[in-house]
Amino acid sequence: MKKGVEITLWIVAVSVPIVALIVGLKLVSPKTPPPLQPSSDDTTVGQSTSPQIGGTTACGGEAIPCNISDPNACGGCSDGFVCTNVGSNDTHYGVEGSFCLPTKPDSACARFPVDHSEHMQGRFRWAGWAGVNVQNWQCECPYPQYYPMDTTPSGADLGACKRSSALCRHGEWKYPCVRKVDEETGEVIPDQCEDLSPEEEDALAGSDPLQNGLCSCKDVPCVDDEDCAGDCVGGVCVNQRLSMNPTLGVPECVRDTCLGEWEILPVAPYIYGHCV
Repeated sequence: MKKGVEITLWIVAVSVPIVALIVGLKLVSPKTPPPLQPSSDDTTVGQSTSPQIGGTTACGGEAIPCNISDPNACGGCSDGFVCTNVGSNDTHYGVEGSFCLPTKPDSACARFPVDHSEHMQGRFRWAGWAGVNVQNWQCECPYPQYYPMDTTPSGADLGACKRSSALCRHGEWKYPCVRKVDEETGEVIPDQCEDLSPEEEDALAGSDPLQNGLCSCKDVPCVDDEDCAGDCVGGVCVNQRLSMNPTLGVPECVRDTCLGEWEILPVAPYIYGHCV
C-alpha cells in the first residue's frame, strides 16, 4: 500500500511540471494567422477571375497581348474580340500596348457633338481585367468638372458630356477659344477669341476647357435680374464681372463691386484680374 502511494505521488510530481511547461509554451508562442482570403476589392491587373462576357470567359478576365498586324491574333477569344492599340488613358490601369479587347460599342460616347460649347465627346475606357463585375468599355467624360455625363435622352445625338450649369453661370460660354493677340503690342486680349474655322474648332475640341474656353460677362442677354449676377438693364446684364468659383473651380460671373474698371490679367487661364 505504501509503495503504491509513493508511485502515485511520483507520477504527479513528474507530470505537473510537464503540463505547466506545455501550457506556458502555448501562451507565449505566436498564434498561426488565418489563411488569406481573396479580396472582392482586389484590382490587380491580370488577375483572372473568369468574368463573363457574352456568356463566355475567353480573354475577358486578363490582359492578353497581341500582334496588331496579325488578323488572327485574337482567334482564341470570344466573338467580337479584336487586337486593339491602347494608350495610358484608354484603360483603368495606365498600361500601353496592343491587347485582345471587345470592339468598342457604337453609342453616344463616340459621337462628335455639333455644338462644342454645350457638349463634349466622351471617351471609352476599358474596365476589365481586374475582377470587377463590369467587363466592358465604359464611357467617361474627360473633364467632368466642366462637362459631366449627359443623362438626358437628348444627349444621344449631341455628345455624351453636357456643359455644367455652374460653368460660366450668368455669362456666355465660348469653347473652344483661341485668344486674340493685339497686333501692335503683341499682348493677349483676354476677353476676345479668334475666328476659327469649323475644322480648327473640331481640332481643339476635347482640350482643357479652363485653358481654351472663354466666359464672357459683358452684355449678356437677359430678361430680368434673375438672369444676371448683376442687374438686367435694357435686355443685357450690367454690373457683373468674371471670377473663379472657389468651391467648384469653374469660371462664373459675379456682381462687380469695383468702383473703377475691372481688368482681366492677360495670363492663362484669363480669369483672374484686378480693379484699376
